[in-house]
Amino acid sequence: MSIRLTSLLAAVACSILLATTHASVAAEKSVDTAKEQAALMKVLENEWAAATSDDLAKWSEGWVHAPYVRRLGSSPKVTNTTGWDAILTAKKKAIADKPSSAPNALGLDRKVARENFNFRIYRDAAWVTFDQHSTWEGKPYVSRETRIFEKHDGKWKVVYLGYIYEPENAQPKPSK
Repeated sequence: MSIRLTSLLAAVACSILLATTHASVAAEKSVDTAKEQAALMKVLENEWAAATSDDLAKWSEGWVHAPYVRRLGSSPKVTNTTGWDAILTAKKKAIADKPSSAPNALGLDRKVARENFNFRIYRDAAWVTFDQHSTWEGKPYVSRETRIFEKHDGKWKVVYLGYIYEPENAQPKPSK
């Protein structure tokens, strides 16, 4: 490929990148951040309440039902579930296989405290990171959490849930 063509392609790629970045920044500035943060926090609260009460219908409402959604975590083994059908099947199995002594299929306490939030909110997509404190199988833990959301019909829904549990570093936190 000639130097001239290579330079032209590089210039076009840079222009596209700059245009995309400018459009993203412009879209972000037009968002009512406080309103959208509150809406995202509500989705997180509903997700937790539904997951820890084994309410499959309510939990399901908070997710995009598409093949590209993913749940990836380490607790302590790594789980990687891709696609809504696979995520739903895994959740149903966890509920069906739950020991009678467990508080819920996840083995998690319903009380939770979250801190260290980071939000990036765009018109129809957002991501949030935070630290979560609760108990898992009776032991305190802290997890580093990530959620990626898309807005569908005016409602935020999860497309990616990521977590890493750190039981050895857990510090009990006041729960709400």
